[in-house]
Amino acid sequence: MKYLTFIFSILLFVSCGKKRTVHGRVYNPVNGKGIPGIEVYVMKEVFCPLSLFDGCGEKAIEFTITDPEGYYSMRYRDKGGLNLLFNYDIDEFYSMNSNIPGISGNQEYNLLLVTKGYLQMSIKNINCFDANDKLTITNAYHKSLPNLNLLIDTAIYEGCFSQTYNANLVPMGWRVWKGTVTRNGITTPFADSIYVPEGGSVQWNIEY
Repeated sequence: MKYLTFIFSILLFVSCGKKRTVHGRVYNPVNGKGIPGIEVYVMKEVFCPLSLFDGCGEKAIEFTITDPEGYYSMRYRDKGGLNLLFNYDIDEFYSMNSNIPGISGNQEYNLLLVTKGYLQMSIKNINCFDANDKLTITNAYHKSLPNLNLLIDTAIYEGCFSQTYNANLVPMGWRVWKGTVTRNGITTPFADSIYVPEGGSVQWNIEY
C-alpha cells in the first residue's frame, strides 16, 4: 500500500508539471526607461468538455507586477497550453510587440511599450501666392519607431490652406514630415519635425 501511495504521489507531481521561470522587462525603447506597475499573468486555457467550442476562455494561474525598473519574474508549473498576458492601458502606451502566443520552459520575454503624449497640429500656408499653391507630403515617420506608419497615402494641402486639428494621443519621440512646396510654379523641398514629450503635450505649427 505504501508503495502504491508513493507511485501515485510521483504521478501526481509529474501531472502537475515542473516548476519553470518566465522573466523579462517592460520598457520604453525610445528613452530606455523601465515601466513599473504593469500587471503580468500566466494564463491557461479552460476547456469545456460539453461545449461545442474549443474552450471556455482563460484563467490566470500566476500573477506579478513589474518593479520600478520594469523587470518581472514568475515561477509557474509548466502544464502546457500557457501564454503570457500583459495588462496595460492602450490609450497610454503604444506596443511595439505583443503578448506571446505561448510559453514553455524557462523563458525570457521583453515587452516594448512607448509612452504617449498629446500632439496638436496646425498647418498654414503663410506665404500664399494663389489657389495653385500646394504642400505635398510623401514621407512621414517616427525616428525611433520605423515600423510605425504615419502616412498611409500622399497628403496634399492646396491653395491658401490654414487649419488647426484636435489634439491626439501619439507615441512620444521625434516625428518628421518630408515633401515639397509648389508656389508660383516653383517646387522646393520641404521638411519639418517635432518632439512629442513623454506624457506631455505640444503643438506642431507647420508653416510653409
